[in-house]
Amino acid sequence: MTDPLSQLIDKTLQYLQELAPHDLSLLPSSFFSSPSPVPLSIAPQKPSAPPPLLSSAAKTPSPSAMPIAPPKAETPPLQKSSFSLHLPPPTISMPFQDFRTLLPKIAPHIPLFENIPSDLKAKKIKTSWSNPLQIPEVPLLVPSSLLSGFYEEVARAVTKHFFPSSVLDFHHFEENGLWDKFLQTPHLKAFVTLEPLLQTSPHLLRLYHPFPHKKEYYLGKCPVIFLEEPVLYTQDPALKRSLWHSLCLTLKPLLQ
Repeated sequence: MTDPLSQLIDKTLQYLQELAPHDLSLLPSSFFSSPSPVPLSIAPQKPSAPPPLLSSAAKTPSPSAMPIAPPKAETPPLQKSSFSLHLPPPTISMPFQDFRTLLPKIAPHIPLFENIPSDLKAKKIKTSWSNPLQIPEVPLLVPSSLLSGFYEEVARAVTKHFFPSSVLDFHHFEENGLWDKFLQTPHLKAFVTLEPLLQTSPHLLRLYHPFPHKKEYYLGKCPVIFLEEPVLYTQDPALKRSLWHSLCLTLKPLLQ
């Protein structure tokens, strides 16, 4: 195989012959001979020496050369405070009699009771939701502010001579909207209450049918018997006879 250099020389001579067609015999023969190729020699490369390794002494500094950090101060644990508030005992004492005289002057709106009030009514209200509505045949409906022994005596007399009767709180039925259930009681015989109290109930007024000329009053078909305030019966005993007459006149026919 001819090397690239010999090919270049041959092509050059051919080009010169085309440019100069005169006799080339005068040229020396060495002019037309191809020079021997010069061998190329590539010197092998020596491997580069690896970098020098660091000694273990150079890697890790000696303990004496390392800086020493100062020790951290320890925070003492928090202790529970032993502070307590001790109120000194009162140095001024007031007799109860003086307190009774002073309280109405400085706070007249605060009532002062000699004895602890009964919580019987509050207990009944607390447990009333779990008890069915118990309505006697002749209920006496009065406000809680007018509950008295006289009305209890009237209820006992009606129970003895006519039908079961008891005293009920008018406002309990009014505030809880229980009038419809009350009036739908099948065994209800008569409705006993105070006329001014009935006038305060819009629901009862829609069912109220008075017949003054006959002295007859009704809630729907249920007859109504009116009471007076207890103090009036104490002042005028004739009102007691009038009340009993009205009860007998209304309830006796219902016994048949």
